[in-house]
Amino acid sequence: MLSFFLKKIKSQRGDLLLLSAKLSTPLLGLIGGLVAARFLAPEELGVTQAIMLIPTYLGILQLGVFSGLSRNLPLFRAKGDPEQAQRLVDASGMAARWIGGIGAFLGVLSVIVFFFRADNSLFPLVSIALIPLLLFNPLQLHLSAVHRGMLSFESVGKSLHAQNIWNLVSSLSTAFWGVWGMVLKMAGSNFVVWLGLRRSVPLEANASANWSDVRVLSKIGLPVMISGVVFGWMSVADRTIIASFLTAEDLGYFALAGIVASAVNVFPMSINMLLYPRIAGAFGASGSSRSLRRFVWIGLGLNMAVMLPFALLAWYLIPIAVKALLPAYTAGIPAAQVVALGAVFQFHSGSSAIIPALRKNWVPTVVGVVSVGLIWVAGILAIQLDYGIVGVAVARVGVTALYSAVLLGFVFFVTRRDIQCED
Repeated sequence: MLSFFLKKIKSQRGDLLLLSAKLSTPLLGLIGGLVAARFLAPEELGVTQAIMLIPTYLGILQLGVFSGLSRNLPLFRAKGDPEQAQRLVDASGMAARWIGGIGAFLGVLSVIVFFFRADNSLFPLVSIALIPLLLFNPLQLHLSAVHRGMLSFESVGKSLHAQNIWNLVSSLSTAFWGVWGMVLKMAGSNFVVWLGLRRSVPLEANASANWSDVRVLSKIGLPVMISGVVFGWMSVADRTIIASFLTAEDLGYFALAGIVASAVNVFPMSINMLLYPRIAGAFGASGSSRSLRRFVWIGLGLNMAVMLPFALLAWYLIPIAVKALLPAYTAGIPAAQVVALGAVFQFHSGSSAIIPALRKNWVPTVVGVVSVGLIWVAGILAIQLDYGIVGVAVARVGVTALYSAVLLGFVFFVTRRDIQCED
């Protein structure tokens, strides 16, 4: 019996490594954020937070190429068409080199602009990390797509674990090197993943490639990528508003809310990973969306059981913990408490996994675009009314509640109809 389980675990080693890396990322990020806040002044942390906003918005440069490769590479392998699979890998590799070059150029440009335009001398120094960060991001995304497409999940899991360790150690180094520890973290994060995946590439990209194949990958992957990009923009809208209209010090205080948000997001991510395969399996077995209604109640029940106690406990403990461990960040306590209460309003988590199972991904994308606009309008208005970072936090939580309500309403709607499972 023991040997059976050991063989089972060994056969699923790649999946387990990848899953554990995904689950440990927010947890180690939370620890790293707390350590950085302990040793960095609010202004220093605010500058690094502002610089890290740039890669989020430049994610649009990928044009869905790597998402398209993730989808089409295993498809053509399954069809027994290795020539077409190789062509797509070649196209993705060429696109990665071009996008990496453009990213590195924009990184250099950012350093120059900050050097001449920024009032804070930390901005040009910290922005140096953007050059390797933007250079290696598309290169590691390409290799990750190749490994996934060739079912080499173990390599992906190991590289993500290496990245998590690098990020944590770099955050710990702020105790000795100050803000340079964060520069080290940003500069090496994508390089570490790329280096890990380069060790054994299952399908190398040739130097020659066709731009028409790049367009094919982009056409397929762009809708998937847009959904992720919009969600990313929604996640950083509050910090972008503060960086644009307030000071780096204010953004540093708001980083406390970001740390709380990292803790909040662990459960929604976990519940989605838990319920999605079950929802997809139930939909495939029954062939009708009506059979998925029970997952709506399961998702709501799990959220209320976990997030409500978490929100109330966090509201009470945040002032005590910050005053004891991070006294320089006491000005960020009210905003962090608002974000903690906002955990209750992520009630769409789990239930919303029904949406991709039904192939209705356009719904969260459209709702996300509207939500980004609303956060900007409400956040700027809050600043103009002198509510500061607390007002921005309230705007973010309020729009999140509306976002959740719309998605949950859509899930209730589709599970009352008889949407058939497509082959």
